[in-house]
Amino acid sequence: MVIGSETTVIQDMTRDASFADIAHEVKGIELGRFDSFATRLALAVLRRRAYPQDQFTSIVAGSAFRNCSIQTGGIGMEVRLRK
Repeated sequence: MVIGSETTVIQDMTRDASFADIAHEVKGIELGRFDSFATRLALAVLRRRAYPQDQFTSIVAGSAFRNCSIQTGGIGMEVRLRK
Protein backbone atom coordinates (compact mmCIF):
# COMPACT_ATOMS: atom_id res chain seq x y z
CA MET A 1 0.00 0.00 0.00
CA VAL A 2 1.52 3.31 -1.04
CA ILE A 3 0.70 6.33 1.15
CA GLY A 4 2.62 8.94 -0.83
CA SER A 5 5.89 9.47 -2.61
CA GLU A 6 7.70 9.83 0.72
CA THR A 7 6.02 7.02 2.69
CA THR A 8 5.12 3.41 1.92
CA VAL A 9 3.39 0.89 4.19
CA ILE A 10 3.86 -2.88 4.01
CA GLN A 11 1.63 -5.20 6.03
CA ASP A 12 2.81 -8.77 6.30
CA MET A 13 2.94 -11.77 8.58
CA THR A 14 5.97 -11.83 10.84
CA ARG A 15 8.26 -14.83 11.08
CA ASP A 16 8.53 -14.07 14.79
CA ALA A 17 4.91 -15.15 15.37
CA SER A 18 4.69 -18.13 17.72
CA PHE A 19 2.34 -21.10 17.39
CA ALA A 20 0.42 -19.60 20.33
CA ASP A 21 0.08 -16.29 18.42
CA ILE A 22 -1.27 -18.17 15.39
CA ALA A 23 -3.71 -20.18 17.53
CA HIS A 24 -4.95 -16.97 19.20
CA GLU A 25 -5.54 -15.26 15.83
CA VAL A 26 -7.42 -18.27 14.45
CA LYS A 27 -9.50 -18.61 17.61
CA GLY A 28 -10.77 -15.06 17.06
CA ILE A 29 -12.14 -16.04 13.64
CA GLU A 30 -14.48 -18.61 15.23
CA LEU A 31 -14.08 -21.41 12.70
CA GLY A 32 -15.13 -25.01 13.08
CA ARG A 33 -12.65 -27.66 14.26
CA PHE A 34 -11.41 -28.76 10.85
CA ASP A 35 -11.26 -25.26 9.36
CA SER A 36 -9.48 -23.99 12.46
CA PHE A 37 -6.87 -26.75 12.21
CA ALA A 38 -6.39 -26.19 8.47
CA THR A 39 -6.00 -22.42 8.95
CA ARG A 40 -3.45 -22.86 11.78
CA LEU A 41 -1.50 -25.29 9.61
CA ALA A 42 -1.55 -22.97 6.59
CA LEU A 43 -0.41 -19.99 8.67
CA ALA A 44 2.39 -22.05 10.24
CA VAL A 45 3.64 -22.94 6.75
CA LEU A 46 3.33 -19.34 5.52
CA ARG A 47 5.21 -18.07 8.57
CA ARG A 48 8.38 -19.77 7.28
CA ARG A 49 8.21 -17.56 4.17
CA ALA A 50 7.69 -14.32 6.12
CA TYR A 51 10.51 -11.91 6.91
CA PRO A 52 11.71 -11.38 10.48
CA GLN A 53 11.81 -7.78 11.70
CA ASP A 54 15.60 -7.47 11.60
CA GLN A 55 15.69 -8.55 7.97
CA PHE A 56 13.20 -5.82 7.04
CA THR A 57 15.46 -3.28 8.74
CA SER A 58 18.46 -4.50 6.71
CA ILE A 59 16.51 -4.44 3.44
CA VAL A 60 15.28 -0.90 4.08
CA ALA A 61 18.77 0.35 4.93
CA GLY A 62 19.87 -0.54 1.39
CA SER A 63 16.81 0.95 -0.30
CA ALA A 64 15.85 4.44 -1.41
CA PHE A 65 13.72 4.79 1.74
CA ARG A 66 16.51 4.36 4.31
CA ASN A 67 14.22 4.67 7.38
CA CYS A 68 11.48 2.43 8.71
CA SER A 69 9.33 1.89 11.76
CA ILE A 70 7.91 -1.54 12.53
CA GLN A 71 4.76 -2.19 14.57
CA THR A 72 3.86 -5.77 15.45
CA GLY A 73 0.64 -7.23 16.71
CA GLY A 74 -0.59 -10.79 16.79
CA ILE A 75 0.89 -12.57 13.79
CA GLY A 76 1.36 -9.48 11.67
CA MET A 77 3.59 -6.49 11.30
CA GLU A 78 3.29 -3.13 9.65
CA VAL A 79 6.43 -1.60 8.19
CA ARG A 80 6.33 2.12 7.41
CA LEU A 81 9.09 3.17 5.04
CA ARG A 82 10.13 6.82 4.81
CA LYS A 83 12.53 8.64 2.51
